[in-house]
Amino acid sequence: MRVEAENLLTGVRRHTNTCYLTFVALDDAGRPVPVPAVAPETEEEWRRFREAEVRRAQRVAEIARRQEAR
Repeated sequence: MRVEAENLLTGVRRHTNTCYLTFVALDDAGRPVPVPAVAPETEEEWRRFREAEVRRAQRVAEIARRQEAR
């Protein structure tokens, strides 16, 4: 998701932040279930896919650091 701010007097817009949402598919009992893998096709999709892999690795490393600190 991309968030922008707009100056209402000048109409100038600027990017303020970006966030990424994660969705989990659930079965009827509310348990996570596998979904088909994403198959990037365009260069833009491949770029975003690689960036997501980096963010995931960072998230996993941060979780591990927090667990070790306990």
